Amino acid sequence: MDRRREWFTHYSTTGRHRLLVAEDAGAVVGYAISSPFMERRAYETSVSTSVYCSPDHTGQGIGSALYRVLFDAISDEDIHRAYAGVTQPNPASVALHESFGFRQVAFFSEQGRKFDRYWDVAWFEKEL
Repeated sequence: MDRRREWFTHYSTTGRHRLLVAEDAGAVVGYAISSPFMERRAYETSVSTSVYCSPDHTGQGIGSALYRVLFDAISDEDIHRAYAGVTQPNPASVALHESFGFRQVAFFSEQGRKFDRYWDVAWFEKEL
């Protein structure tokens, strides 16, 4: 819980790095973020984006709504590119990102580990 609280401090209601949350009856059902892509100053106009919906709330348009609001919120910021890593296989997330103008630019085998296994990750890029 303390790690999650610290995570929230990375975001603001203004600027490049935002966190948006979707709720249903007071429960968090999804979120979208724009985070630093890399820590070095040369990359400050690039953001890493992510959208997540709880498994029982997928397919309801929540992810699209969150991304729509996120990209609108950061549209006036000095951001040149957005990047998103999508664990594979995930055709729904690929379709979502492509619908927002992302295009796949890289594919890394076994880049991420979750649920006690390694996963391939496709990386997408969007011009802002």
